[in-house]
Amino acid sequence: MNIRPTRAASLQYVLTTLVVMILSTAATADQPGACCWEDVNGTWTCAYISDDDCLAIGGTWGGGGIPCDAIDCPPLGEVVGACCYITEGYGLYCAEINYLDCMANSGTYWGDNVVCNDPSVELCGPCVYSYGALCAGKPQYQDAAYTNFLGAIAVQTASPQISGGQVLTVYDLSMVNASPAGTLLNAPRYSHPSWNATNLGSIFGLALDGDGNVYVSASRTWNSSLTSGPAGWGAVYSIDTVTSAVSVFAVLPNASTEGLGSITFDCDHQQFFVSNFGDGKIYRLDMAGAILDTYDHGIPWDGSAGPVGVGDRPWAVEVHHERLFYSMWNEDMFNGNASVDNTIWSVPLDAAGKPIVSDARLEIILPQFLSDKSSPVSDIRFSPNKGGSMFLAERTQNGYYDLTLDQARILEYACAVGDHPSSAGLWVETTTNWVLGPGGTARHATGGVDVTMDRVWAGCDDMRYSAAQVDEIGGLQGIPINTGGGIPQSILVDYQGDLSNVDWPFLGDVVYADEVDCPLVQIMSVNCLTLFPPYNKRLVRIAVTNRDAATAIAGISLDVPSGMTITPGSFSIPIAPLGVDIFQTELVGGYPGGSVCIDVLVEFVSGDICGQRVCIESLNTCGWIRGDFDFDAMVGVDDLMSLIGRWAEVCDGVDQDCNFHDIDDSGLIDMGDLLMLLDNWTV
Repeated sequence: MNIRPTRAASLQYVLTTLVVMILSTAATADQPGACCWEDVNGTWTCAYISDDDCLAIGGTWGGGGIPCDAIDCPPLGEVVGACCYITEGYGLYCAEINYLDCMANSGTYWGDNVVCNDPSVELCGPCVYSYGALCAGKPQYQDAAYTNFLGAIAVQTASPQISGGQVLTVYDLSMVNASPAGTLLNAPRYSHPSWNATNLGSIFGLALDGDGNVYVSASRTWNSSLTSGPAGWGAVYSIDTVTSAVSVFAVLPNASTEGLGSITFDCDHQQFFVSNFGDGKIYRLDMAGAILDTYDHGIPWDGSAGPVGVGDRPWAVEVHHERLFYSMWNEDMFNGNASVDNTIWSVPLDAAGKPIVSDARLEIILPQFLSDKSSPVSDIRFSPNKGGSMFLAERTQNGYYDLTLDQARILEYACAVGDHPSSAGLWVETTTNWVLGPGGTARHATGGVDVTMDRVWAGCDDMRYSAAQVDEIGGLQGIPINTGGGIPQSILVDYQGDLSNVDWPFLGDVVYADEVDCPLVQIMSVNCLTLFPPYNKRLVRIAVTNRDAATAIAGISLDVPSGMTITPGSFSIPIAPLGVDIFQTELVGGYPGGSVCIDVLVEFVSGDICGQRVCIESLNTCGWIRGDFDFDAMVGVDDLMSLIGRWAEVCDGVDQDCNFHDIDDSGLIDMGDLLMLLDNWTV
């Protein structure tokens, strides 16, 4: 009876035979040896080839008979590690280079053999290239005065001193794209009669949850003479998304005389953060308004009556990429400090959404503006495109109880990143000019900002001014997000639509909400398209789920980082409400093990736009592995047996001669091919 040997037994026999063959082969000066070179993808590779072949590909040859496991690659004999250094055009960048090169670039070296995607190298820079969330839901008020608001809306707070006394207004922005730039948009407005000082008091901070419920925080930053609403200065009020009714959502302690700062909705964890000027803490609230815990930046509160002093006073709050960002009011137009500027900080959130207090970090030091001072930042938003730029709105304060004019900006900071997938970077102020108000002074911000795919919406208290007070515009200024600009490029919306009233300095925070529910975009599969160079061509299948129950998707466009291509990059594929479609596209670029993020822009038939980013965390290896003769993406026993079966065959180009087995291109199936196969052994 013939008994077929097991694969393990075959492998043992073959390897034993090979050892004998290797030991019987004398190393000569002209035999192949280890060659270390960098391929087109930036990957260092070692192969067992001749000196001439190694020289031809720009490699470093280790000597005849020297196996690859006897040398360090890259490059020959050199030890490298992760280095963080500033590069022109990319900001802070991570590269795996040697210590001396790192020092020559004034970099931070993280240690021998440490790779850039090591978790410790996250400290390479404080920012992450990540889109801002579109959390705010559109209110669904059943009031007849609102039911015709069919498109996107914006909400803005105001002082009780504003003409008419309505401290909260909703704008219908559905006609924005039909309005000429630089002109007044006669936007329909809605303000329920109960949204006044009697029921809400003096408010500033503003947030919308995913269902369109509005939340506002009590504030004394307008001036000292204002009175609180019915629940006092520590109150957060909610406005029901259907009935428009006002109710008390929460009352924070230690703010009974000094009021609150701002409020934000964290849609990832379904919770709120509110800054408290009475004790300098940031409160975390659940969806019912209950206090979960607090976070205290800097000097712990000692129980003294507020407001807490400048330097210990958080104001703006916003959640982005699993971190809570907040501004610190360190100076204002009256309280200047030559050595301490206003700042932006962040603290990471754990899985439950609780701040990890031990890891707060400084993100931005604000540039001075007038008289070596700057106004405090009262609002932070991250763009849903442009890599998640951070937009900051200042508010012109002459001290805690004194709001004034014309010394507050809108600033944009971009995350400057390297092209390595694990590179983080620095927040760098962009050169885009955001001119709030007339005359190019860029300083009429009211402390509120929100960002859409196409515009930056900022509160502006002086978009048009006349000495006779007959042609005044104060309210919202919508500036193109890609180009920036001023009044000539912007959409202008007046708070009341009454141009005979002066609305300054009585305007506050801003939140934008879209009409549609943004879709779910998912990467379904990534498959290699070729076994041959360039090895980095992949077929990507993407699924889009339309989560909006009323509006169809009209088309989708895709964008990838510089140096990569995606074809096709746009699709006119109608997706019905609540429907799903899967499409495929060809991605070229990237390197094995690296990541790539695809920016997906979805346009609805209504004209509404949603942007999302989907990422492939680890690109699969494409291309033929030398020694993989059965093309199963592995080099193993079957490939070894196939090579032995052609041993000593001369490759003369006849009848598919050698059939890929001459992997060292020597013209003979020999020891060089065997050693290269073993060097690529994967199973």
